[in-house]
Amino acid sequence: MAGHPRARTVWLACLLALGAVGLEAEDRAVRVGLLVQGPPIKGIFRDAEVLAWALNGDPLRVGNKGRRAEVSVFYTPNYAMLDAAVGMGSECIQDQAGRSLCQKSSPLAPGDSPTLEPLLALPGTRLQDWLGSVEVVITLESALGNVVYLAHQMGVKTKIIFLNLEWSDPQQLATLQSNITGVRLAVKGPAAMQVLTEEMQKLHPSAQLDLVPFSIPDPVVRTRVARTGDYLRLVFVAGLGGVR
Repeated sequence: MAGHPRARTVWLACLLALGAVGLEAEDRAVRVGLLVQGPPIKGIFRDAEVLAWALNGDPLRVGNKGRRAEVSVFYTPNYAMLDAAVGMGSECIQDQAGRSLCQKSSPLAPGDSPTLEPLLALPGTRLQDWLGSVEVVITLESALGNVVYLAHQMGVKTKIIFLNLEWSDPQQLATLQSNITGVRLAVKGPAAMQVLTEEMQKLHPSAQLDLVPFSIPDPVVRTRVARTGDYLRLVFVAGLGGVR
């Protein structure tokens, strides 16, 4: 596993999380919270599993310095509704389809994730209380501005957002990073990093992003010559989200 691109990815991601609060050798573990959205079949959920697996493993070390992580997972069925509830100051909200969501952790179905299940906050744990128990909070794909503000108010030292370019608003991200200390923005590829950095620095010249190459770094064939006399078949993989 150590030589696999995915291993390098999770190592970089965890270094970002633990390095943000210092890699000096200490007996006490860093309390890291993963805010995870379902359903479990989505790629965002798999990213969370990879991070949890890596953070929950052996201490990360740089030279003779290292830190251990104590991981806690807050599971919610819907990021957007959770962030909206925080922004409105409502314990529970309901969407147009009549579905309700509260600012409390939800359970996973048995067997959904052997990796995350042992790390789950108790079902019904209030978001505010959970944030008050961690030093680093990590969210995936969405900025969740209201949750980030709440995390800051609850004393969370480092707020890390692994961004999805399609769901990123440069204005919102630049404002979060300039107004709140300890906000770290990570992207999964150099193209996304270039686009977001340029747009954010137009608004705030000091805006910064961290590159964590989640994707397996296979070469991309950008030009090719189609074979004559054959059908040209185009495949578009949309997934379950991120397409507008």
